[in-house]
Amino acid sequence: MCQEAFRNWLKKQYNHDLDELNHAWWAGFWSHAFNDWSQIESPAPHGENQVHGHNIDWKRFVTDQTIDFYKNEIIPLREITPNILVTTNFMGNYPDMGPYLGLDYNKFSKKLMLLHGIVTLLGMEIIKKHGSLQQTLVLFMIFFVL
Repeated sequence: MCQEAFRNWLKKQYNHDLDELNHAWWAGFWSHAFNDWSQIESPAPHGENQVHGHNIDWKRFVTDQTIDFYKNEIIPLREITPNILVTTNFMGNYPDMGPYLGLDYNKFSKKLMLLHGIVTLLGMEIIKKHGSLQQTLVLFMIFFVL
């Protein structure tokens, strides 16, 4: 199912044109030209993992899939509690975070916002309790879904 979703994503990105994909990935240079969409699979240690364009598009696909996941998770929450902010957190780019390495967090910023207004409104009270603006910003680095 994931392999087919990746292929469908690629078809959309490359206008259903394998020649366009092969050109973008420099597949001919690497002797990895594809003749059929079914030949394309996700990069894997037991398969193809050395074509840079392939790896980049896989990471882009995973980013888009993750954003879609967030959007779908939000729907029932908004139906039940339409006036409450929905929050999430991110995994860092730490070496042990395997599958989450390479997500395009900048793309997430179009769907999420950093709630800096609350920091400004509550900042003075928190500075009194915690002693510094830097700590205030750390406490409120929460992303809200738009």
